[in-house]
Amino acid sequence: MMTRFADLAESLFADTPKRRSASQRLSRWIRADPELRERLHRAGFRKGDRLLTPRQVNIIRELIG
Repeated sequence: MMTRFADLAESLFADTPKRRSASQRLSRWIRADPELRERLHRAGFRKGDRLLTPRQVNIIRELIG
C-alpha cells in the first residue's frame, strides 16, 4: 500500500499546524541528511514523489522516528 508524502509528514510532525508546512519540513530533513537521501534514492524515491512505497516509509521512520 502506498502512503502519501503529505500524510507521512503530518504523522511525523504532528506539532506542525499546516499540512504543507509538515511536507516542507520532511523535504528539508531529507535534503539535509545524506544517509536518508541516499537510502531513499536506492529505494526508488525521487524529488517530487507524492507517493511512498512501504520500504521508503520504513526508511524514513527508521531514521527520523
